[in-house]
Amino acid sequence: MIAHIIRIFSSDVEVEVNHDYFSFRRKGQEINFRTVIYISNDGGKPRVLGVGDSPVITESNIRIDLFKPEAQGVEFVAKAECLDAFFRYCIRKTLGHRTVIRPRILFSNSESLRTILCGYQRIILSRAAMNAGARECLFTIK
Repeated sequence: MIAHIIRIFSSDVEVEVNHDYFSFRRKGQEINFRTVIYISNDGGKPRVLGVGDSPVITESNIRIDLFKPEAQGVEFVAKAECLDAFFRYCIRKTLGHRTVIRPRILFSNSESLRTILCGYQRIILSRAAMNAGARECLFTIK
């Protein structure tokens, strides 16, 4: 009974995966986000300054390409944490408001990351989405 009520009030967010950008869709609206995150480089604890296309940033920062093998993270921040922050930002932007019930994420084209993530793409994507607030993650095969 509770699971049925959760499904009624929860949002489904479709995420089409690509190593350059992710497309987030909900109720006919689509937002594309480049798989890039900008973090602070001021010597303190790293903070997220921007996600996606080059935002206007007025302080020292480091650009991290999440799915480019040659673009490794820096020694003081893990790429997994950056991917969590990426999903947190994208899910909030897609939903447009705070929700009481966490969304279900429906991934498609996750196989496009197979060579980059060595076959662990489903585990890595679902873990990041769950850390960012997803209730459940499902994968479709195209």
